[in-house]
Amino acid sequence: MASVPYWRGTPGTRIRVEHWNMAVQQGRIAARNMLNPNQPAPLRAVPFFWTSQFRSLRCAGHCDLDTVEETIVHGKPDKFVAYLVAHGRVRRTDLPMAWASSWPRSHGCVCGCVCRCSQVYAVATLNSDPAAVAALELLRLGRFPRPDQLRDAGSFDLPKYVAGVAHKLGKRA
Repeated sequence: MASVPYWRGTPGTRIRVEHWNMAVQQGRIAARNMLNPNQPAPLRAVPFFWTSQFRSLRCAGHCDLDTVEETIVHGKPDKFVAYLVAHGRVRRTDLPMAWASSWPRSHGCVCGCVCRCSQVYAVATLNSDPAAVAALELLRLGRFPRPDQLRDAGSFDLPKYVAGVAHKLGKRA
C-alpha cells in the first residue's frame, strides 16, 4: 500500500489508507496512468472503509488527527454518527471544476486565495450505514453541511440531505 496525494486535503497532503477498497481505487488510477502517461489523472477517491468487528463501523473521508479541532457526535454509544471537523486550506484552483463555479460563499472565499475554514473532513458511524453512504457521497461531491449546521441540529439526517443535494444538482444538469 503506497501513500498517495489526497485531493481534499491541504495541497501536498499524502495519505495512506490500508483497506482493500482504497487499494482497488489506487490500482485503477495507476493502470490508467501507465496506459496514458501524457495525461496522468490524480486519485480523486474519498477513502472509505468498514469493519464488522464492532457490529457495523464505517468511516468515510480522511483527517489527520492532529488537525481535528472538534468532533460533533449525534446518537448514542451503540448507534452514532461522528463528524471530524478540522481547519483546512482551500484554494479555488484546488477544487474540481464541477465545484469551482458553485463553491458556496459560506465555505470560504472563492477568489483564488488560500483560505482557512472549518469543515468536515471525515465521518465515522456505528450501526448507521445509510448515514455512512450519504457521508461518502457528500464528501465526494464537496457538498457536506457546514459544521455550524451539524452543531446546531443535535441530529442531522444525512440521507435526506444528500437526496436534496442530488435533486438540486439534477435540476442544474
